Amino acid sequence: PIEFKGAYHLQGAAFWNSLRLTLENFEPSDRRVLVFIHGYNNSFVEAAQRTAQIWADIGVRGVPAFFSWPSKGGTSGIFHYIADEAAIEASEEYLAEFLIGIRDQIQAKDVHVIAHSMGNRALLRVVSSATEAAEGKTGKKFSQIFLAAPDIDLDVFNRLAGAYHNAAERTTLYVSKKDRA
Repeated sequence: PIEFKGAYHLQGAAFWNSLRLTLENFEPSDRRVLVFIHGYNNSFVEAAQRTAQIWADIGVRGVPAFFSWPSKGGTSGIFHYIADEAAIEASEEYLAEFLIGIRDQIQAKDVHVIAHSMGNRALLRVVSSATEAAEGKTGKKFSQIFLAAPDIDLDVFNRLAGAYHNAAERTTLYVSKKDRA
């Protein structure tokens, strides 16, 4: 059984070096990275735990990583939701840098991205702008992008979602009629 032991911040060169060194422990065919982008009302530790759980559940070889934006985590209500909307929008530039770095600086065979709920807002805008522009320069795409219960306006999604085709080899959308959000 896999045990979650904790979460800690790694910034800049320390993060990239740790990711590279960890991937070097795998055969080239097993060098996969799964990036998780959390949604509304998730703290850093909750995002780390969810990333670890997803990674354990899918059971593939490689390295999990996650992008944590400053959600109000652990609190709910309309004012916290509005604050999270502003926070995810302000995080788009950093998410773009992070995803481009993962895709272009790390020697991974595959890079998969899972965005949940409000995390999809930033991902969609990043994919439709910075990530798409970078794809044109490097020719690299993400292997798969998974959109889990995206909290995105339907008209905005319909207008921008075509960019996923340019950014990923495959995109999967998970929705449920029972999702109250």
